[in-house]
Amino acid sequence: MPGVFGAARLAGLEELPRKEKNTKPGETGKAIAEPGRLAAFARASTEQRNPRSRGLDRRSIASLVDLFIKEERHVEKALAAQRVAIVRAATLVAQRLGAGGRLFYVGAGTSGRLGVVDASEMPPTFNAPPEQVQAIIAGGAAAVFRSQEGAEDARDTGVAELSSRGLTKRDVVCGIAASGQTPFVLGALDYARDLGAGTILLTCNPKRSIRVPVGVEIDLPRT
Repeated sequence: MPGVFGAARLAGLEELPRKEKNTKPGETGKAIAEPGRLAAFARASTEQRNPRSRGLDRRSIASLVDLFIKEERHVEKALAAQRVAIVRAATLVAQRLGAGGRLFYVGAGTSGRLGVVDASEMPPTFNAPPEQVQAIIAGGAAAVFRSQEGAEDARDTGVAELSSRGLTKRDVVCGIAASGQTPFVLGALDYARDLGAGTILLTCNPKRSIRVPVGVEIDLPRT
């Protein structure tokens, strides 16, 4: 089969929500993911090789430190290029919170964990009520410490999480997805948009909204 399909299988992109394919509670169905989605995933900048990190496993520790420091420059440039969008998003959040609304971070995997970290810092750092900024991560609390494969593909789960929290049009939902294509996140954003809530998508995919195209990550050689 084409390489992208094999990669998707290894990455868990073929996992389906348990209610599909007549699976029993606690089970996860399997099916071939849509070719269009796989192709888009394969083209995303976050899924490419980083030519600057070739030979990573053969470098000295000092060289590795220098490499990571240099790579941060790409992040700074990407952020600066999105200043207007970031200001617009921050203004939206400030307005909604000022009017009594809430901010929800929605993400899967590492993206979801970043939302958890930021939300958890709000009460001790800014004396904010715990419910004012909340994080929703695919797979629930267990996903903070251990990867929950397939959880990111369940669009309805993200919707259910927001519904259970009584999302209203006064709130803001900030989806965090490096590729910008995570079903769990996109489903939650669609639901929030339909309700009239504010929506933000933070991604590293140049074809999405607040796009911070930091380039490919430093990675080990693939065999």
